[in-house]
Amino acid sequence: MAVLRFFRGRLALWGGTLALLGLGLLVPAVAGWALDRLGVVPPRWTFSCLEPAFLLLTVGVLTAGFDLFVLHNAMKAPRRLDHRPLDGTRVVVGMTAYDDEASIGDAVRLFRAHPRVAGVVVVDNNCRDRTAAVAREAGAEVVAEPRQGFGWACRRALDEAAARGDVAVLVEGDGTFDAADLDKMLAYLVHFDVVMGSRTTRELNSADSQMDWLLNPFNQLVAKLLQLRFWGTRLSDVGCTFRVYRREAWLAVRDRLRTGGNAFNVDLAVVSFQAGLRMIELPLSFRARVGVSKGVGTNKWKAAKVAVAMLARIYTC
Repeated sequence: MAVLRFFRGRLALWGGTLALLGLGLLVPAVAGWALDRLGVVPPRWTFSCLEPAFLLLTVGVLTAGFDLFVLHNAMKAPRRLDHRPLDGTRVVVGMTAYDDEASIGDAVRLFRAHPRVAGVVVVDNNCRDRTAAVAREAGAEVVAEPRQGFGWACRRALDEAAARGDVAVLVEGDGTFDAADLDKMLAYLVHFDVVMGSRTTRELNSADSQMDWLLNPFNQLVAKLLQLRFWGTRLSDVGCTFRVYRREAWLAVRDRLRTGGNAFNVDLAVVSFQAGLRMIELPLSFRARVGVSKGVGTNKWKAAKVAVAMLARIYTC
């Protein structure tokens, strides 16, 4: 049984990966066939991709199918449908900031104005501008996080929010997220331990947001690999920071985290799945950030490096 538990989820991930590789090998084979139909002699190697492509597809689909349809259904725990009202609970926002002087004031005011929010704590991750002063002027409490890195700032934000409230909200202070989305997140939190946001719904993206032609589909692809590994929760975004944790849920996972860098969001999702937390992902509105991005932004090279770190975390968990 222990062996089966080890392979559950991993077989789906590995099988899905093999199937993706098989589809990739089909591309040159199909291109060679198309060239041949047009009367152009294709390179001989294109047709040699056909056999390994079908082999990878077959093995991958069978492996993933065995995991999802046999192992998962044979070993899954009974699903609980709890209803834990949030009446009387204290909701506190932990907001990360790194040189966000241009956006932090409006971001703080927006979340402080939400009727369910009891307070906003801004984490100053070694800001070199007036971010801390502007945040205080807007009504936030400011704490310093000396460990440089997106993940360290997020961990501190959740720690500070959970220390002050029953529900900890994690969000960035760059103006990309809307406090009004808290309404639907809290509505679902009555059934779950964690509510995660997704920025990949194009209908809710502003035209100038960073979720462009490459970042959007790649976030969805990596999210589906994570979904294969921990089957049961539909995922479409691995990079969304906006999420809500019940205090006890955050305390159950905080010491399991491995990274303080830009792959933090995947690390947090992995340890939350491993802890057995009940989670759901909801589509959120997403706008262009105010000021210059210090994270991935539209920098494709930086995005590629973060993606490698995220994939490494998924394949080694």
